[in-house]
Formats: sequence, structure tokens, C-alpha cells
Amino acid sequence: MQRYAWGYDGKNQPTRVHPGVFDAEAYGVKSSAADLVQGLGWEQYPYPIALDELVAGNSDAMAVQPNPATRLIPGPPTRPTLFDKTGSTDGFGAYLAFVPQRKIGIVMLANKNFPNSARVTAAYSVLERLSAEV
Repeated sequence: MQRYAWGYDGKNQPTRVHPGVFDAEAYGVKSSAADLVQGLGWEQYPYPIALDELVAGNSDAMAVQPNPATRLIPGPPTRPTLFDKTGSTDGFGAYLAFVPQRKIGIVMLANKNFPNSARVTAAYSVLERLSAEV
């Protein structure tokens, strides 16, 4: 319970999700900030990156079809790195992308599951604009 992300009702009182049609899709985040910085499940790309490469890396083919694995030898980054992650359920969609070295990022949350390509394309446009202003 100490990690439960509470919602708030119309009277600004903490509330929990109650059993119902969308309860499985709407439960709060049950994690700590430390859990979220482990890098597990995050995509990493050299930045800048072409839009078509980023869309392909977040495609259904990449997520649900077998893909060859290549061992990576970690080393110091030679240029900025874009980290990103998609997430969705039947009724919600999310996308997060950030470039720590440029101090830019975006979090997109939607109460509809838009296709990953739409989320990535919209976020890419925002990141390009932010990058130009940094």
C-alpha cells in the first residue's frame, strides 16, 4: 500500500479503483521511483534517430514476432541516447521518450489505445521541436 498511486474523487478525497468493467485496466502504479530507473524493457537508440527507425523499433512486428538477438558490449555512449517505452491496455495507451544528455523528454498518456506508430510519430515531432530549442 505504501507504493499505491491513489486517485482522487470530485471532493478531492483519495479513492481506489473499485471492481467494475475497467478495473484491471485502471489500477494505479504500484512501484517506486527506484524500480523505474533499472532500464528493464526500455528501448535505447543513438540520438538523433530517423523517425522510420524509431517507428520500426516500436512496431507490432518487433514486439510480438521473434527477432534475432545480438549481444551488446556496454561502453560509454559516443553520442546522446534516446530511451523510450510504449505501454497499453485495451482502453489506455502511453508513450515515454527522453534524451538525458539533451534534457528533453515527453510523456504521453491517453484514455484510448492509439497505435504505437501514432504515439511515436507525435512524440518524435515534439522531441524534434524541443531539441531545436535546447
